[in-house]
Amino acid sequence: MATTEDVLAFSEARYRLITEQITDVVSCCDAQGILTFVSPSSEALLGYLPEELLGKESVVIVHPDDQRAVRKSIIAYLAAGPGANPPRIEYRAIRKDGRQIWIESRPIAIRDSQTGEMIELQDCIRDVTARREAEAALVRSEERYRLIVEQVTDVVACCDPKGFLTYVSPSSEALFGYRPEELVGGDAGVLIHPDDQKTVRRAVVAFVAQGPGAPPPSIEYRALRKDGRIIWVEARPVAVFDPKTGELIELQDST
Repeated sequence: MATTEDVLAFSEARYRLITEQITDVVSCCDAQGILTFVSPSSEALLGYLPEELLGKESVVIVHPDDQRAVRKSIIAYLAAGPGANPPRIEYRAIRKDGRQIWIESRPIAIRDSQTGEMIELQDCIRDVTARREAEAALVRSEERYRLIVEQVTDVVACCDPKGFLTYVSPSSEALFGYRPEELVGGDAGVLIHPDDQKTVRRAVVAFVAQGPGAPPPSIEYRALRKDGRIIWVEARPVAVFDPKTGELIELQDST
């Protein structure tokens, strides 16, 4: 019959084998924040061998500018006591070669079953640099195109599948007399002359029904300005579909 020591040794060997195979870095630190275990994957992710990190403070790889925020998140998590949901913390880490990468951390507190005091903090970190760079690139792209849209004289508008406006460019005030905030959230047909609404809606519905790849139609109709004046405009709606489901996500228009 296996002794308690045998079972414990087997359990430790099994979990050590698991941590040696995964690409995420698994680490443990004591109540003072000193690293007591680091998985071998630290060399690939951080450039450090486990033995180069053991005995050092757990925030040794954290960028100096992010250390305060990381400490604050962990302290708040520990202060919430047993049962608190482990936080997801993103921060910049500094590799041994000096290169900065973005890390996602999920610390879990192991507590004494009787006192509730923390015995150990276990963490699993992974490289999220690619995702962070993609998000930053998306923000830059959106800002660039937003700047372009805000400079053009045509009115650019977006509406959801139910026909409610989600975006209107600043040029709406010059063309229709309405500021963007007066239109966003309202029905996209609010500017269309009542006698032309049915014709415009029919044309848009027919266009959307053709699905992805259909050429944008040219739709002319009478619009009502805020001052009551009637003007003729030309719309060129573009339909944006979900690439997986084929469902309509948004209608974009330039008037």
